[in-house]
Amino acid sequence: HRIKRAVRDRASADHVPAVVVSVPELPVTVNGKRSERAARDAVNGRPIANRAILRNPEILDVILANVGFRVG
Repeated sequence: HRIKRAVRDRASADHVPAVVVSVPELPVTVNGKRSERAARDAVNGRPIANRAILRNPEILDVILANVGFRVG
């Protein structure tokens, strides 16, 4: 609730996410760049198009499990 309140206070209610989960890391490409698309796809339960280019694709399973989607 604290994170959602902070987002609402600093941005607007339109920016408040429905779900906030804690994960040990974010997906990154082999070049070390964060993959916002992979994270967004996982959070929304969509197929992850770029899983093969990730340095740590296993983190997507952690994200999926934390937002309530089945892994596998």
